[in-house]
Amino acid sequence: MEKANNQQANGIETKQGCLRYMLAAMLFCGVALNYIIKVMLSVAIVAMVKPHGHSDGSNNTNISTEDTCPGGEEESEETGQGGTFEWDGEMQGHILASYFYGYVATQLLGGWTADKLGGRWVYALGVMVTGILALFCPLAANLHPTAFMALRALQGAFSGVILPATNVLMSKWFAIEERPKISGLVFGGNYAGTLISMGLSGVLVDVMDWTSVFYVYGGACILYVLPWLYLSSDTPEVHPRIGEKERDYIINGRREDIAKMEDQSQEQESFPVPWLSILTSLPFWANVVLQVGFTWLSYTLMTELPTYSKNILHFSLTKSGLISAFPYVFAWISGGVFGTVSSWLQARGYFSRMTAYIVFNGIAAIGPAIFLLLITLLGCDSTAIVVCFVAIATLKTGIYGGSMLNNLDLAPNFVGSTTGILYTLVNLTGVVSPIVNGAITTGQQTLTKWHTVFYISIGTCVVPFIFFWIFGSVEEQTWNQPKGKEEVRKDSCKTSLKERRSVSYGSRSSPVSSLQDLHT
Repeated sequence: MEKANNQQANGIETKQGCLRYMLAAMLFCGVALNYIIKVMLSVAIVAMVKPHGHSDGSNNTNISTEDTCPGGEEESEETGQGGTFEWDGEMQGHILASYFYGYVATQLLGGWTADKLGGRWVYALGVMVTGILALFCPLAANLHPTAFMALRALQGAFSGVILPATNVLMSKWFAIEERPKISGLVFGGNYAGTLISMGLSGVLVDVMDWTSVFYVYGGACILYVLPWLYLSSDTPEVHPRIGEKERDYIINGRREDIAKMEDQSQEQESFPVPWLSILTSLPFWANVVLQVGFTWLSYTLMTELPTYSKNILHFSLTKSGLISAFPYVFAWISGGVFGTVSSWLQARGYFSRMTAYIVFNGIAAIGPAIFLLLITLLGCDSTAIVVCFVAIATLKTGIYGGSMLNNLDLAPNFVGSTTGILYTLVNLTGVVSPIVNGAITTGQQTLTKWHTVFYISIGTCVVPFIFFWIFGSVEEQTWNQPKGKEEVRKDSCKTSLKERRSVSYGSRSSPVSSLQDLHT
């Protein structure tokens, strides 16, 4: 009774199941804001710089007309438009990459700090400071490009802690059986943020000017933090407004994680982060390689699709932005669908967890690879190519029904640390892929060069998927346990590969017939 009165006094009487979904919605918004900040400069920079003509400073007179698409008349209407900064293509590349230098640098720190101090404040600090720094970006850009790059790198550094902290919070707030569904909903913010940033930024620039992009998105980040701090806590155990039934449901749903963490706390002095074991764990690297490959494709689409649409398909700048944003509408929806379907199949016993990972990872890898190959065969059929890009963006979200949260399976005691390593390497592709793709296409905006870009992306989808299929695992790793308990787990790990091979995919007679069986 006293607890119920306290809840009513605080203004929220949480019904069973309500609060954790409110938290998931807030996490979705925060992830979306993170991606809005990440993507916004790709659109804003077009309005910031003076146009340099169509040749990009290179001699393309020897390019065969058979290797280009007809059109391009719409571009002439925009030649006289542009901003005040005289940044050439190379300088623009460095400016766009500067965010990712900082973003990569703090992934591990963000995960480790969230593990030690709790995810709530680490997450809030990342979003709020990123927003504050956005307000100063126009001033830095007018001072000097180096000042602008430094500020964007600092922005990336604070943004870099958001996703690792998100993983830590999800490990505390959601039962194991809910995680595939919730991960699809929460990380769908990636696509929602990209969609909003690409679509709305052009409108803001047209209605006001390029500075409005930084002011609007920066202000949104700052305002977001207030309801986040009110609604969230590090764990459901300490939340002042959560219902008892919901709290007990969450705790029971992650009871094995809690038991493992209690073991850890009892032997904390002799149980530091096992860095060497993590870095030499083949299942851990299988997941890293898989997600690095998928992220390469994501960054290729995010950073290169507007350029491809404008220079190869010859859409106008405005139309190019809308076309680039269009696939993310479907990706936003499909991420939640794949996660929900995966949870349902596992809960009903149709798929073991490993089977679900293989099937949905396969959708995310093989599907986009097929459509990328199809694009290279379509030539200049712009309508069919746009349909292919929609299919690619939709299918690659299959990973949300697959191994997106595989690090929670492998080492629930070290979610922050393993996630930090994962996201550090994953987001290096944000630096490397634009450099590689730019080197291929700079001064050579031809079908042949862009097909090379797509072939590379096909490889980054298919090869990592095969690697994960062979070496991936859902078993808790021995190094996740305190010293002296490794032997208890060895027999289980030795039989892991044999058990996985014995799984009858799609059969209810699978050795692992329910989510609960995976943890017994």
